[in-house]
Amino acid sequence: MVISLLLLFPPPSSFFVTVMSILSCVSLANGGFMEAKGKHMQYSKFFNVSNKPNDQLIKLPSRTGMLIVYTPALLAGLSYSAIFPYRDLRIVMLVSVLTIHFFKRVNEVLFVHKYSGSMALDAAISIGLSYTISAMTMIYAQYLSREFREPAIDLKYIGIALFLIGIVGSFYHHNILSNLRKKGDREYRLPKGGLFDLVICPHYLFEIVEFIGVSCIAQTTYTFSFTLGTMFYLTGRSYATQEWYRSKFGESYMEMNGKNKQYAKFFDSATSSHKPKDHHKLASRNGMLLFYTPSFIVSLASFAIFPFRDARFLMVARLLTLHFFKRILEVLFVHKFSGFMMLNAAITIGLSYAVSTATMIYAQSLSQGFAEPSVDLKYVGVGMFLVGLSGNFYHHYLLSNLRKKGEREYKIPKGGLFDVVICPHYLFEIIGFIGVACVSQTPFAFSFALGTTFLLMGRSHATRNWYISKFGQEFHKDIKAIIPYLF
Repeated sequence: MVISLLLLFPPPSSFFVTVMSILSCVSLANGGFMEAKGKHMQYSKFFNVSNKPNDQLIKLPSRTGMLIVYTPALLAGLSYSAIFPYRDLRIVMLVSVLTIHFFKRVNEVLFVHKYSGSMALDAAISIGLSYTISAMTMIYAQYLSREFREPAIDLKYIGIALFLIGIVGSFYHHNILSNLRKKGDREYRLPKGGLFDLVICPHYLFEIVEFIGVSCIAQTTYTFSFTLGTMFYLTGRSYATQEWYRSKFGESYMEMNGKNKQYAKFFDSATSSHKPKDHHKLASRNGMLLFYTPSFIVSLASFAIFPFRDARFLMVARLLTLHFFKRILEVLFVHKFSGFMMLNAAITIGLSYAVSTATMIYAQSLSQGFAEPSVDLKYVGVGMFLVGLSGNFYHHYLLSNLRKKGEREYKIPKGGLFDVVICPHYLFEIIGFIGVACVSQTPFAFSFALGTTFLLMGRSHATRNWYISKFGQEFHKDIKAIIPYLF
């Protein structure tokens, strides 16, 4: 509640907007769930993946269908000036970015995308109506908020930056997809270049970034609800796309458990056509130092950069400094390394940690001066952090002792929580970052902890599958990935 007061306008006294806030989020989230379950909206590569016979579908050329999807929403944005004479800066910014978004999509349909199939008429109408009603409701909700006091934290300029990043990234990856096909070519191919080397749907990722930007400009409940629903929908669509590529291209579509970051046991998991050249490899110890050293320097430098420091800020900065200092010491003196790491993986992860650390500390500095949360979690957070730090170190120590000096073979770890999960060190790292979030009590810290949780759960699942494939019957199947007895 406190966070919503800081970041959002109060909800308007409009039954329509309230209902639409709930419906938009729930319906889009359900759409994403259905996509992941294999019940697809009938367009693009999924046109023929349906339980409904094609002779019961009214078909359109894909280009025509996609124009029906985006044109009404574009017209809704353009018609704003005639409908709503009241214009402040925030509403003008919102209408402008929505109009630019749908104008870009219409132009991509006309001049960028190459189409090879059909689209169901009911899908085109349903999606087009959804976009149009959502765009109009966003503008209407913003109009209703004009009499309210501005949120305590103004996000509109951050929103503009996120929107621009999203729209440029989306266009760039749509252009890569378009260039996969020569004129007259109708076959699908595996996309490469940009973020396609890491994820199969970077255009969806950047569209999510766009709408997060729109939400930051609007700072209304409805827009955030719509964005949350969009995130669920595009996540489900991305998962379905990944499965489609896997079914169509088989083993040539990387490995199932994610195009794994090329370090540790996953370094050699790339297919032969994707194995790195020697000059792109680092010794694993050097690569891991690239992971953690920049973040350690950032957290250490924060004590000099931010002269005004309250107790909570100092606690967050110290915990982050301690975390990365411990990781560097483990790399230097605890872990035993047996292989190599991709240079781009080391740089990408190192930059990610450093930027996230800097943002967490910066967000903490901005929160100074606000009233403390009604429930103070910082001491609970310190306790969780120490539990996480100790548990993580203990299980890293057990992993290190699996190998004698000079040995390079992987073994099934035992002792501690390794008897019930294969990645207890990840479990305790999650606990540590939840502890940092409780000390911080800022939205960014909790978002980072949540993202870290999902990342390490995925990595744990991939690790468990790797152990099963390598050790077969020697690996007890009742050992879970990361959560004892559950997952």
